This record gives sequence, C-alpha cells and structure tokens, in this order.
Amino acid sequence: VNKTINGQDPELVALESKRLGQRVHALFNGGQYREALDVAEQQMKLLQSAYGSDHHEYATAVNNVATLYQALGRHNEAEPLLQQASRIQEKKLGHEHPHTLASLANLATVYEAMGQKEKADALNVLVREMRRRWEEKQVTKRR
Repeated sequence: VNKTINGQDPELVALESKRLGQRVHALFNGGQYREALDVAEQQMKLLQSAYGSDHHEYATAVNNVATLYQALGRHNEAEPLLQQASRIQEKKLGHEHPHTLASLANLATVYEAMGQKEKADALNVLVREMRRRWEEKQVTKRR
C-alpha cells in the first residue's frame, strides 16, 4: 500500500525535495544567490503543498529561503520567515533541537545586520544556552 500525502507520492516528494535542496546548495556555494533563491522557493512550495505549513521539513525550507534573502541583503524579508521557521521547528522538534537553534541563530544574524544589536545579543545568549542544554541531554542519553 503506497500512501499519498495530499495526493502526492511521499517518496517522489522526498526525492524531488532532496534534488532541489542539492541544487540550492550548489548554487549558493557558487555565489549564485538569486538563482538559488528561485530553486529554494520551488522547494518550499513543494513541501508546503505536500506536508502543509506546519511541518518541520517545510520549516527547514522556509529557513533556507530566509537565509538566501539574508545573503541578498533582504533582511526585512528574511526576519518574518525565520520567525515562522523557528516557531514551527520549536513546536514540532523542540526548542533545543539543532534545527530550531539554527533558525534562531540566523534570526540573530538578521537582527545584527538590521542594527538591532541588543535583540541579536539576547537571542545569541538564548541560543547558546539552549545548545548547551541539548548537548548535555545527548551526553546523558549515551550513558
């Protein structure tokens, strides 16, 4: 029995998302931010239509789009996307999960670039503390 997600084959969605993600990274690493943004937006739309806008995979795609906005100096557009991504990730993965922390760290970078140093500093302190707690939990799990 092959279940579908919103009428889409989950394996095909995962494969296409992976292909698009690899393309985004290749373009980003090559400094082709506008082209990478186009592909990242395609991936985000694919995941939103397949999983909905409350899924952690979608949130990761939102974070990627925001990171590209950031790279293009479009901080005002990156900020709400990073807030959205971190909210979804916190709800679905937990507030100390590395994906949640990555979105929050990216948001701190955006605040810094927007001249909101106090906000950035406070968020960085929070991210460091949550990362420390996450790492402590991982050590405890291994014992």
